Amino acid sequence: MELAALELLRCPFCGGELKVEPSPALQMVRGGLQTGVLGCACCAYPVVAGIPCLRSGQAARTALGLLDAGKADEALGSLLGLDRGRRKAFDASRGGAGPFTYRQALETLSPAPEGAYFLYRFSDPTFLVSEALVRGLGQNGRCTRGRLLDLCGGTGHLTRTLCDLAPAGEVWLADVEFWKLWLARQFLAPQCRAVCCDAAQPLPFARGSFSLVVCADALHYLWPRRLAAGEMTRLAGRDGVIAAPALHNALCENASAGSPLDPAGWRGLFEEIPARLFAESAVLDAVLAGRPIELSANYTDAELAAEPSLIAIASGLEDLFRDYALPEAHPFVRRPALNPLYRRAEGGPANAWTLQFPSPEYAEEFAACRRYLPERLELTESQLERLNRGEVAGELQELIRRRVVLDLPHDYL
Repeated sequence: MELAALELLRCPFCGGELKVEPSPALQMVRGGLQTGVLGCACCAYPVVAGIPCLRSGQAARTALGLLDAGKADEALGSLLGLDRGRRKAFDASRGGAGPFTYRQALETLSPAPEGAYFLYRFSDPTFLVSEALVRGLGQNGRCTRGRLLDLCGGTGHLTRTLCDLAPAGEVWLADVEFWKLWLARQFLAPQCRAVCCDAAQPLPFARGSFSLVVCADALHYLWPRRLAAGEMTRLAGRDGVIAAPALHNALCENASAGSPLDPAGWRGLFEEIPARLFAESAVLDAVLAGRPIELSANYTDAELAAEPSLIAIASGLEDLFRDYALPEAHPFVRRPALNPLYRRAEGGPANAWTLQFPSPEYAEEFAACRRYLPERLELTESQLERLNRGEVAGELQELIRRRVVLDLPHDYL
């Protein structure tokens, strides 16, 4: 973490500025704080792998104790949540003959269903909507004139898209889980600045730090949602933009519902800056049809009553609410690869592939995938070789449009 970034950080409990404290584990790399301790008037916080952990609780206290003992490597294992057995497997994977991949790391750090959610995130319908939304908003220079924040951003899938819209170092990722941020910095968005913090508490940033704050598929999992909305408003201000896609509607059934609100409830969260709500299904329809996203729409609560998932956008910028034509997907494909949801068909032709979801629950929650991912497809060896060479011309562009071919980070699979 660059020392200049400390100007933005604040203690979430006293609001005080943070400074580097003396520590046996202090390590600076190319002028940035790689390992050490940050302190304010009330607290001390560990920094491990360049990621400040601005949280209270036992995990942070344990990491501080290990840093005080000069055991930075053990502090990393502790913040990653690895016990002795899992740490041994993790180290074996990292030290193996082949490349250490995002998939391998997930198998150790998140063996639960959440790991599958992250592995297949690049083609799920909520990601398609969120990515299209930020690419659309990114065309408005008022959104990207300053820093961008991906709040509750997980392992950085959407952060990676935000990094296309802003200079290096201007995109920040915040999440409550340290292991997710570590994966983001290792694999998906290494150029982002990551901060471990709890969005259910005051956020550890100075007022007005960001021109765009995105919180995708997360706000309904926070109980103090009013606090979170107020904090996002504090960070963006009236001249900034807050975008919260994939908000579950309490009037409809939703898988993994969390603590949803109805449209009036979501609208009312944003007290200082009026918020407009949009139907997520309409944005997905536009993405799949290649039409502009109609942010000029002005839905009523009644019109959204039967919409399972909503998008909230709050901003004092009136010219923000217009239609945005989306760019073609293929120019953003840097490392084309076959979607990992596809497996070679058993007992069929060698060039046949079938769509296979990781679980029945995943298939139910992300059933909209079937609108664009074919159940079966045929790929010649020539096409596979072209993908391996990074070529996306001709008929492969249609596979990119349908998310059969994805832009996957280095060492993802």
